[in-house]
Amino acid sequence: MKTKEGKEWLKSVYEIGTKKINYSREKNCLLEQNIEGLIGLRVKENFVPIVIDGDLEGVTGYDKEDFLSGKIKWVEIIKPEDRLLACESLKKAMYESDISTEIEYRILRKDGETRWVLQIFQKLPADSRSQGCVQSLIRDITKRKTSDFTLKKTYEARMKEIHHRTKNNLQVISSLLSLEADRSTDAKMLEAFRESQNRITSMALIHEELYKGNKVNNLDFADYLQKLTNNLFHSYRLRNEEISLKLELEKIYLDMNTAIPLGIIVNELISNALKYAFPAQKGGKIHVSLHTTEKCEKNT
Repeated sequence: MKTKEGKEWLKSVYEIGTKKINYSREKNCLLEQNIEGLIGLRVKENFVPIVIDGDLEGVTGYDKEDFLSGKIKWVEIIKPEDRLLACESLKKAMYESDISTEIEYRILRKDGETRWVLQIFQKLPADSRSQGCVQSLIRDITKRKTSDFTLKKTYEARMKEIHHRTKNNLQVISSLLSLEADRSTDAKMLEAFRESQNRITSMALIHEELYKGNKVNNLDFADYLQKLTNNLFHSYRLRNEEISLKLELEKIYLDMNTAIPLGIIVNELISNALKYAFPAQKGGKIHVSLHTTEKCEKNT
């Protein structure tokens, strides 16, 4: 309905009300042409229709008389979880706004099938015959929603495959470093290999979590930190087994571009703490805390 054709159609329906043209006599009204997937209506509060026409049976499975007689109420065919949004949008268009309001929601057809519709509300002017009513256009957008869902699933499958391959490539690099480390007896060289492996592991874990998780672009950073810190403690376990780890993590989701550099920073901080923060043969505790900005400000 954001297209030029859609706006012109809505304008023609709006003008019918403002010019006080009898709806039944308007032979050129596009609603009466029964355009597939389109419904036009003029409603009072709670979606009570004054005028309703268009492809009602095609979209809802009910005919015009079902709605005009009150046998079927439009608000009742809106899915319960979307009903509040639709009613609030109608109220806003009727009492609060002089501009059009556009929403998308689901309805249940007579046969039980769920359909997606786009509805545009426009309040009629104060000098019109139907003052206090709202002119509305409804369009069936189920096909578009289905296509969007299919494209989203295809995108997610491709992204998961990319994360899976990236994780595997990083693990191969880590294994190669491990093979090279086995050929060396130099302590500094072995430490360099271990540090490199830990950095690679911190990145591989992110791709692994994105591959396994429900979100392909956002990472549960709290869960990631738990696995990263456990991996680091396992890597440095022979240095001092008396060092304990305390995790205080709040659920925070980060995108990959933010999570990777933060993961590397955490890797460096904990690695350095495990190597240098505790004297030999003495224990201690490393405390890792993750909170939102608001909570950090309150704590400060």
